[in-house]
Amino acid sequence: YLHDWMLRFRGANGQIMVDKQGCAAFIDQHMSNAGKLAILADQHAGEKGHWTNFLGVPASCHKALALFSLTAKAPMLVGYARRIGTRPMQFETGCLGVAEPLNPTHESCQSVANLTDWYNRTLARVIGEAPGQYWWLHRRWRPPPPRAVKRLEKARQKKLEQAQVISDEAAT
Repeated sequence: YLHDWMLRFRGANGQIMVDKQGCAAFIDQHMSNAGKLAILADQHAGEKGHWTNFLGVPASCHKALALFSLTAKAPMLVGYARRIGTRPMQFETGCLGVAEPLNPTHESCQSVANLTDWYNRTLARVIGEAPGQYWWLHRRWRPPPPRAVKRLEKARQKKLEQAQVISDEAAT
């Protein structure tokens, strides 16, 4: 009953909700018709998700968000709504970043992994501005599989090496 009511309520102004299982063909068609897509993509994606550091801790991220954007060549926006003031229903909305797949120099759009990492870094910035308003119920942080730990450590080492090169260049 509640599910049906929610579908009617959200659908009253044209919003369509789709189940995540088996939705790819529908979303591909929707995006090819210049449709808009909104996804809450900060849920745990399981062991086969893309593992990245989210707020300094390994987290499994859904790849679908980046796949939909890259295959449709559609911009990805990281938006938010944050409560303001003390009265109910007072919100600030904003956009923290846009990744543009049609821009060949946009490094974030070079791969699913890069775009997923960019999304999570950008999302972490807005959470850092008001951590008390983030919905911490997701159980997002679960132990990563050994292959993910190895990959994340390799990426961390590469960043440290790059930072050292930059530091050495600045010193000379």
